[in-house]
Amino acid sequence: MQMDIRFSRHAKRRMSLYDLKEEDILSLVTENKSEGETGERFIIIDDSMKKYELPLKVVGVRQEECIMIVTVYPVKQRSEDR
Repeated sequence: MQMDIRFSRHAKRRMSLYDLKEEDILSLVTENKSEGETGERFIIIDDSMKKYELPLKVVGVRQEECIMIVTVYPVKQRSEDR
C-alpha cells in the first residue's frame, strides 16, 4: 500500500526559503522510509543529493492515513565536524 506523504505549512515555507524541490524531498522520504508506529517521529539526514551544497534534514511523523513532513532544511556543519 502506497502511503500518502503531505507537507506542513512550515515545511513548505522552509522548502521555498532554501529552494528545495518537493520531488527531491519525496524521493528521500520514500527511499529512507522504514516501518514505524503511528505517531512516531522520524529524522532523515541525507547528503546524497549533490545539487544541494549541504546535507538535507527531513523531520516527519507517521500518522494513520499519511506521513506528515514537519520541517525540511539544509544542515550547516560546525567547523569542528569537518
